[in-house]
Amino acid sequence: MSGHGGRIGGHIIPRVQLPAVTPKRKACNKGRIIGQKRPLLPKQVWAIRARLELAGYLRDLALFNVAIDSELLGRDLITARRNQFSQR
Repeated sequence: MSGHGGRIGGHIIPRVQLPAVTPKRKACNKGRIIGQKRPLLPKQVWAIRARLELAGYLRDLALFNVAIDSELLGRDLITARRNQFSQR
């Protein structure tokens, strides 16, 4: 039964042989760690706050502070930032 897909209702259904497909480019996440990331350490949070403040990005600093204080995920913060730009 190696050349056939199996029996359904007494009929033998042939297995379709598809050609091998090779991707034209490598996957964008190949070799990267996927899944949930580790939380930021307090030292990293303060470093980000300091850089945003020194660079003068007050809006980004405010969004970052809100995200940290309310324990938002990164995707939620990006959505909030996109919504802010679409309301203008």
